[in-house]
Amino acid sequence: MGFIVRKFSRFGLIAILCLAAACATKQPPQRAKAPVGEPVPSVTGLEKALQDYQAIAAKGGWPQVSPNSQDKLQKGSSGPSVTALRQRLAVTGDLAKAGTSNVFDDDVEQGVMRFQERHGLEPDGSVGKETLAALNVTAEERIRQIRVNLAQRETMPKETAPRFVVVNIPDFRLRVIDHGKRVLGMKVVLGQKRQWQTPLLDSQIKYLVLNPRWNVPSGIFAKELIHDLRKDPTYLERHRMKAISTTDGGEVDPATIDWANVSATNPKMRIVQREGAGNSLGRIKFLFPNPYDVYLHDTPMKKLFARNMRALSHGCVRVENPLDLAELLMNDNPEWTREKIQKAIDSGRNRDIPLATPVPVHIIYRTAWVDEKGQVNFREDVYGRDAGMAAEVAPAGKSS
Repeated sequence: MGFIVRKFSRFGLIAILCLAAACATKQPPQRAKAPVGEPVPSVTGLEKALQDYQAIAAKGGWPQVSPNSQDKLQKGSSGPSVTALRQRLAVTGDLAKAGTSNVFDDDVEQGVMRFQERHGLEPDGSVGKETLAALNVTAEERIRQIRVNLAQRETMPKETAPRFVVVNIPDFRLRVIDHGKRVLGMKVVLGQKRQWQTPLLDSQIKYLVLNPRWNVPSGIFAKELIHDLRKDPTYLERHRMKAISTTDGGEVDPATIDWANVSATNPKMRIVQREGAGNSLGRIKFLFPNPYDVYLHDTPMKKLFARNMRALSHGCVRVENPLDLAELLMNDNPEWTREKIQKAIDSGRNRDIPLATPVPVHIIYRTAWVDEKGQVNFREDVYGRDAGMAAEVAPAGKSS
């Protein structure tokens, strides 16, 4: 956790430590229900992809693309690396024809963008480190990846509700599916790779919490906040926080606390960040029962959505456009229009709003799928779950 925290200001520390004690996730389960619709395709689509990639591997796969002397390959570059890039893109259909040119032209740029879109990379049309690494994953590795995702999908029950929310961890995206069609999509920030992984789960969103409060978890208090308080006794006031006695439930004046003598592990108080601007949970929280006590929520750290790798939270799911999601979830309660939700937020008052119809939510883990355009998509195995399952599936290149 420390290497993430040190990159941010002290206010950023409170904002990025997004989860309450409830968000310190337990060990995730091995399976979650498979939703119908995006981003999980039909097994048939992946089976066809498996056959296609097996055929590619049988012909020798694709060439490795070497980095050039510049930082990246981009429009105007030339040389053997561009020749290999053309051949690489042509093998998987991202470029219609490799040709004989060694120049990075408009066609190559468009081909790179198609490849980047299929691999969840920023589609800027140039080949930097991340794109180069994805290009050089072998055909055999992609076959193993497809096999793992086939094995996972085939053993899971299907979601039958007409409308549901699905978060795909390796894709760092949330989608709302209604009668088999995507009606909303957005970026999400998810749990860090090591000890704070977002768990797989199936539940139902039952409440919106407008202007939520943040109860600072004991672990964050012990590891981070107590040190800030010892350096700066005005820290709580500046961050709109208060100390509540666990003995009598009364608010404690921070000026009367000798933080140097407060136990980090048994402080006899809890810290609460007041609702409103700057709250670490933002202005909306989406609650659904689950044994991990995680939830979806807004965040003041909007700049994190600009990153491609968004494994930055402590288990909860930060959503890019919470008001859009809230409006859609409240469709069955016409009283709660977007305008009314916004007005309630602007009031600054903390309140719970039940959904008229609970909406299923699934947090899944898919690194390979076929999208609605029939294109094979791949994502990085961010939590290493595929690697753990690879030995359980048939060796690459063999039919099941």
